[in-house]
Formats: sequence, C-alpha cells, structure tokens
Amino acid sequence: MPGPIFTPDDEPYLGREPLFVFDNLICSCLELNGKCAPNSRAGKLNELQRALCILLPQTISLALSIRELISLNPEVELFPIRLTPA
Repeated sequence: MPGPIFTPDDEPYLGREPLFVFDNLICSCLELNGKCAPNSRAGKLNELQRALCILLPQTISLALSIRELISLNPEVELFPIRLTPA
C-alpha cells in the first residue's frame, strides 16, 4: 500500500520552526558545496582538505536522509546526542 501523499498546503510538519531552520541549513550547505567542489578539483589539496572532500558530501547526504525521515514520519523525535572521545 503506498504511503500518504501530501501537497505543499497540507504537509503535517508545516510550521515547525526547527525543521524550517534545518531545511535552510541543508540548502545553504548544498549551495556552498556546489561553489567549492570545482575548486577542490583544480589544485593540490592537503590532507585536511582531502578529508573534507570526502566528509562534507557524506554529511550532506546524512542530513538529507534525516530530513526525509522527518517528512515521512512527522511524529519522529530526534534526540540530540553528545559524542565524547573514548
């Protein structure tokens, strides 16, 4: 059975301020990555720059996956976590 289909006028998560901020953050990251990516292919990169070329797209992908999870299930609670070194 297909899931519910929402239109822009009846999305169940409309009006949720943190989600709106998250959407804007994702858009900003995608825009910035689009501007920076060509420069990363143009020259020699140091170790940190090479690591960022791998991590940044994966981080954006993770954010988009989280965003999709929220849009499919508006009741989902995402608890903040704190990562500490082992």
